[in-house]
Amino acid sequence: MIKGIPSSTASLTISILWLFCFFLALAILSRLAFAETIEHSTFTSSLDQLTALYVPYIGGILGYYFATKRRSARRLMSRGPFFAAIVVSVIWNLAVCVPMLSVAFGRLAIEDALKLATESGTKLSWLVAPAIGYFFASPGKEAG
Repeated sequence: MIKGIPSSTASLTISILWLFCFFLALAILSRLAFAETIEHSTFTSSLDQLTALYVPYIGGILGYYFATKRRSARRLMSRGPFFAAIVVSVIWNLAVCVPMLSVAFGRLAIEDALKLATESGTKLSWLVAPAIGYFFASPGKEAG
């Protein structure tokens, strides 16, 4: 018997993590715009920066869901790639979301937070991209 985690559960877990963090950052940005704390031009440029950070990862994750067809056989993912993908995803998302949360608590201006998030996210991309790519490209093994 193959030991592992169901690939559907693992994929869903990582997808939820990425989507939650993106929507959290987007909610903070939207709150600033709706409260008229930032100007429209600041909102749109901030939205551009935020989406540019997340597009490669969420785009790949969503591409995985659109490209894969439901398989009738239950597939298992090795725990190693799953835990590696979770750990690097948490690290990357903390580097991006913590500055955004600092904006929500009035500790940073949106421009400074996005500059910090962009620099951090870009510098950590070498860490997260291979782990996420391998995780979602790996087919897993059929459960016995």
